[in-house]
Amino acid sequence: DTIYEDSSSTADEQGTQSNPYKTISAAVGNATGGETIFIKNGNYSESAKITPTKSMSFVGESQDGVIITSSSTSAGIFEQYENGIALSFANLTFKDVNAGTKSNLPLKIGGDQNLSIVDCSFIDCSSKFGAFQIYTKATATIENIKIQNFKSSANNMLVN
Repeated sequence: DTIYEDSSSTADEQGTQSNPYKTISAAVGNATGGETIFIKNGNYSESAKITPTKSMSFVGESQDGVIITSSSTSAGIFEQYENGIALSFANLTFKDVNAGTKSNLPLKIGGDQNLSIVDCSFIDCSSKFGAFQIYTKATATIENIKIQNFKSSANNMLVN
């Protein structure tokens, strides 16, 4: 099953290709588990952490076209620690996620299920501990990741 999302969607959201959700949060909140959330090119600003409670995949239309930001300086984007929830992220760009000295990150994932982060970018972000933290007890596949202009306040290093 696929749930569709488009930042230019209207308020009449159903998650279908012809009537997609407007935000990632809405798509996650209506998922039943195992779906692929297809994110059309556009800018997505999330105001709170997204904590999936079911396994799902997040697939962007194109890596450079799907830009995910956070409008909060006290929250990252995705955070999940529960066991039994497999997550996959592909073709996404996390940009201007600035948690400052807090430990909030664009991706903070734990649990005991597989994790995949493929063809994703982390650009102009800052947090205490870096671009992402992985605590999974299973297999984590990390491929073709771009980290650019990331500032970590834990060691005051700038990554270019």
